[in-house]
Amino acid sequence: MYYFLNTTIPLNKSGIEHAQIKRVNLFNDSGVANKIVTRNFEVDLHHNLEVAGISEENHINLFEFLQGSGDFKPRKFTAKDVKLPHGCKLRGDKGAATYTAKDLKGRIAVRIEPWSDHDAQVQVVTYFDYAGNLLRRERYDHRGFKSIAEIHNPQGGVSSEQIFSPEGKLVYESFYFNDGQGKVQNSLLRVVDFHGQDYEFTGLKGLQRFFFDQLNKVDDGHNIFISDRAVETEWALLHMKTKAYKVLFLHNAHTADPNNPMDPVLNNNFEFSLDNFYDWNAVVDSTHRQTADAKLRFDAKRTPIFTIPVGIVPNELMKKDKVRFTDRTLGKIIVVARLFPEKRLDHLVKAFAIVHKKLPQTTLDFWGYGDGKTDKALEQQVKELKLDDAVQFKGYTPNIGEIMDKAQVSVLTSRVEGFALAVLEAQSHGLPVVAYDIPYGPSDIIEDDFSGKLVKDGDYKAFAKALIALMENQDTLQKYSDNAYVSRERFSEKAIWKAWQQLITDADRFFSEDLKNGEAK
Repeated sequence: MYYFLNTTIPLNKSGIEHAQIKRVNLFNDSGVANKIVTRNFEVDLHHNLEVAGISEENHINLFEFLQGSGDFKPRKFTAKDVKLPHGCKLRGDKGAATYTAKDLKGRIAVRIEPWSDHDAQVQVVTYFDYAGNLLRRERYDHRGFKSIAEIHNPQGGVSSEQIFSPEGKLVYESFYFNDGQGKVQNSLLRVVDFHGQDYEFTGLKGLQRFFFDQLNKVDDGHNIFISDRAVETEWALLHMKTKAYKVLFLHNAHTADPNNPMDPVLNNNFEFSLDNFYDWNAVVDSTHRQTADAKLRFDAKRTPIFTIPVGIVPNELMKKDKVRFTDRTLGKIIVVARLFPEKRLDHLVKAFAIVHKKLPQTTLDFWGYGDGKTDKALEQQVKELKLDDAVQFKGYTPNIGEIMDKAQVSVLTSRVEGFALAVLEAQSHGLPVVAYDIPYGPSDIIEDDFSGKLVKDGDYKAFAKALIALMENQDTLQKYSDNAYVSRERFSEKAIWKAWQQLITDADRFFSEDLKNGEAK
């Protein structure tokens, strides 16, 4: 079994989630068993999985593993199904979708909240004492069962949490205390009656290690664990008590200064993992450039370093008819990125101001979610440069392919990337890309002066010049579009599956040697 480790599958996905989904599809098509492994507790997890197109067979969550709820079939559970304290009567709240139950003396005892005005499934049930103090809050899984209960102390804070199976059996509880400095800390985690045994942990890392060791019991322990989020999974993975093939996947530059592969300061997302580099069975990155840089400071003979692109152009897209260039929107430029500081989208706005002044027919659309600060700063920058009529902030969409099929150019101004998945996505839709030549990704994907343009890092004026040169010459732009369709072949399912063979072969060798050593003993 191949396990791809993450924390959650959110509705607004980062490049890591998109990379995992593409990998799952590739492994499924190749007939290799695999699962995305998540850690966070979520009551609406299966809705997110459905939106992401991930089947239940390809996913396992820590808390659902304890609950035994991974394959639970949804059932109807509305306010009328909630068991109320004796003597309480349920009434719908005027002008709202919520319900309130009062006791015989008219005091509020229970409040029930559905998932939405249009979804009557129970989401939250809150219990109060005679004085109106919050006692207990129960959260229901969207599939129709009580999943977690928060027990509140007299001060209103959470003192403990309890997680239940769909049958109502207590399977997990955690306890909290005030550390005296105003912070609430977790004091104990307890797995209850797991195969007849209770297990206690002082923190999430220990619980995760327990979970990973349990997952490792399938396939006679011949399992491959790939850490796609190092900070959240590295300690538990490297401290497993059972033997497994453990892989670190670098989704970003491994040094704080991405332009200096020998920078003594490591990327803090990988610091622990890289300080323990030789405890991994393999390390993977997405570009040949990063592999070469990593080999300058780490001994690849002790722990192999493999290049496996996270971007994959699916067979379905390869077979699809190419978009006619004349069907694209004249002058339409798009950027697909999280609106975060490291994307340097302020450079793009400044470059576009130059482009738009020269070519008034050009427009720019931002596709991606913001951090609440950077997006507001960008909107203000657009306003100050009087670009409101030409620039739009569209938000996040799960159907970015449809957007790319209508645009003429895609752009990237990031400071650093691990692969630049959006660049390959654009090229796979026949969309020329103008990008800063940064580590890592653009130069591995874009064939300069063939399917796009690479611009000197940080030079927004040169960036604007490159865009103008392309947008002024529609013949060249069409040629680049045609070439992008050709260039994408390097990232076909067949090509990427071939890249995976080096790791698969090494893992097979690892388990084969382990078997031989066991027989020798």
